[in-house]
Amino acid sequence: MPSGKTFGRGSLITPAAAAVALLADISSKQWARANLHEGLSSEFIPGFLHFNLTSNTGAAFSLGNQNSTLMTTLAFTMTCVLIAWWAKRELTELKVAQLDRIGLGLLIGGAMGNLLDRFVRGRVTDFLDFSFISFPVFNTADALIDVGIGLLVIAAFSSADKKTKSATEPTESAAAEQSADQTP
Repeated sequence: MPSGKTFGRGSLITPAAAAVALLADISSKQWARANLHEGLSSEFIPGFLHFNLTSNTGAAFSLGNQNSTLMTTLAFTMTCVLIAWWAKRELTELKVAQLDRIGLGLLIGGAMGNLLDRFVRGRVTDFLDFSFISFPVFNTADALIDVGIGLLVIAAFSSADKKTKSATEPTESAAAEQSADQTP
């Protein structure tokens, strides 16, 4: 790691995306708790999405539902790991793609939203329910975590494509030197 390396201006994208994700999750869960009733499903987008207020003490798909303390500890640890990963990347990599920064911000913000729910309420508030398939009820944080992971995957493939292209295609200066060498 270069000595004296600090966070650059672009590194604010991740905490900004995390803050937006966290605020969206907090406000949507507050709205759901104030306006929905547990056990009563209401149609939002016909044939696609219902509001269905539930609580979950476990992880995704209710894994670990019987051990809230363990799930909270795991969620806290994973959130800290994500934040440490972000900081390490910003301090050690020459250029972090903007898509990476946004994706990681959404992932961190969503994780923090669910973690905050666990600390404050002892469980996670879920209220979004697909009506066209059998799928667990989820929340805004869950959706933003999925979007964040998707953006990180897209950025990884995009980065891999750029590295492959730069390794196989000669640079403009190398191409110019090569054509200059071949002129009689």
